[in-house]
Amino acid sequence: MAVKTLSRSKNPAGSAFIKTVIQMLKNDPAFREAYIKESLQADDPQTLILSLRNVIDAVGGVGTLSKETKLNRTQLYRTLSKHGKPEYFTLTRILEYLGLHFSVERNKGKPGAAGLSAGCR
Repeated sequence: MAVKTLSRSKNPAGSAFIKTVIQMLKNDPAFREAYIKESLQADDPQTLILSLRNVIDAVGGVGTLSKETKLNRTQLYRTLSKHGKPEYFTLTRILEYLGLHFSVERNKGKPGAAGLSAGCR
């Protein structure tokens, strides 16, 4: 999934779609959650960052996020930029502001370390 920041489109159909997505991000917490979860499937940190930026823009913007979380506004703009590299603490505060949190799940179909035999070290 290629995610870009939601912005005005010169194509009327694209513009209508973007407006619809922004309204859904603004008004529907379940849609916000699904949108962020989907961005995690891309296995690309920048996709997550841009998705978070889109959600934050839809629900009030970086200024509001800064006031509510007591995080530095300038740093938030950098963190949520195309080349941002957020720290864990910042991500948890942003997710908390959005009513979300991190969780860990076992990969389906992939045994991981738990599936290794006791003799393998």
